[in-house]
Amino acid sequence: MRRSAFSLIELLVVIAIVATLASILVLILNPIEYIRRGRDAQRLKDYTLIHNAVNLYSYSAALRLGTPDFDGPLHTNSCKNESDPLLYVSVPSDNGESDPSPPPSGWTYQRSSSTPLRRISGDGWLPINFSEVEEGLRPLNILPVDPVNTYDSGFYYTYTCGSYELNLRFESASYQQLAQLDGGSDPNVYEIGSSLTVAPEQEPYTPPAPPPPPPPPPPEETSTLVIYPNAVGYYNNWGVVGAASGWDAVNDPMGAASSTDYVRATSTGRIITFGLQDPSQSGSILKVRITVSASNNVTNIKGIAPRIRACNGLDDGNCSSHDASSATVNVSTYSFHSETWTKNPQTGLDWTWDDIKTLQAGAVSSGNFGSGELRMRQLYIEVEYQP
Repeated sequence: MRRSAFSLIELLVVIAIVATLASILVLILNPIEYIRRGRDAQRLKDYTLIHNAVNLYSYSAALRLGTPDFDGPLHTNSCKNESDPLLYVSVPSDNGESDPSPPPSGWTYQRSSSTPLRRISGDGWLPINFSEVEEGLRPLNILPVDPVNTYDSGFYYTYTCGSYELNLRFESASYQQLAQLDGGSDPNVYEIGSSLTVAPEQEPYTPPAPPPPPPPPPPEETSTLVIYPNAVGYYNNWGVVGAASGWDAVNDPMGAASSTDYVRATSTGRIITFGLQDPSQSGSILKVRITVSASNNVTNIKGIAPRIRACNGLDDGNCSSHDASSATVNVSTYSFHSETWTKNPQTGLDWTWDDIKTLQAGAVSSGNFGSGELRMRQLYIEVEYQP
């Protein structure tokens, strides 16, 4: 029988595809962490180059001079346990940032300006004169600096001599554990060099607080249009007192209602609606609110339910009536009763101004009408909209 199996080439292709998909997935799911890892990889590469360069310089200088000059041609007595110990940092002196205050006890920060910052001749941020190394053997042509390289971020390179030690910080979680496993004296930074106890211990890095989120945009301006009755409506079986028509008895402006003219119902189930003023307006309608003012002239319990007769934008008979819950009215004292619709109940859609043009508003009577009457003296519609 013939046996079948994957060939080595097929397995390698599958592995390559899976690795590519995994990389793409990491980038999609957490792009910020992916970018941090990239910067950390560059930091580790930089420090390996610097470490190799210092070792090569040390070997070359020992052969030529007998003693390597780890604080370079421009500084003296700047190593640990000497009279003027310096902590060399890669942050340029002219980037607008001040040195962290206070510096580690007994130490002073040393910075180069941005022009010579990356020179290898001893006047860059790292003071060793690497140009003394034979050019063909020289591992560095410029000094690396941190990809971010600011005090404010907390990410920059440092160097101390006597012997020597290089320090840096990592951003990503996957690299930060290297700082605790490097064998150095400071768990907060990654240390490399000939002696990992030379540099002063640095404070744990606390990243600056993120800027506060931008304030929410101001709410869009809204306006309210008040519309009053101005015509007889589809229903008209209430009586009228003190006015020539029902709509004229209830169209007093908000806050200025008269008690001398009103419409009245003398039995339950009576309905009245009114045509409304043409709104002549534009914008997005947010809600429509009907308010009526009513009273009861005797002790029998009576109620009123605000009603609207809504159409589909055309007064073609394709309309329907919609009532609020009935509310008990006061005896001898007028009280206000309202209902709000955020959608046109006839269509279930947002209100349009054509809907408002064909809208009618009124009320339905309810309760015990053994005697007395239900009185309504005011009715108006409020249309809240965004112009």
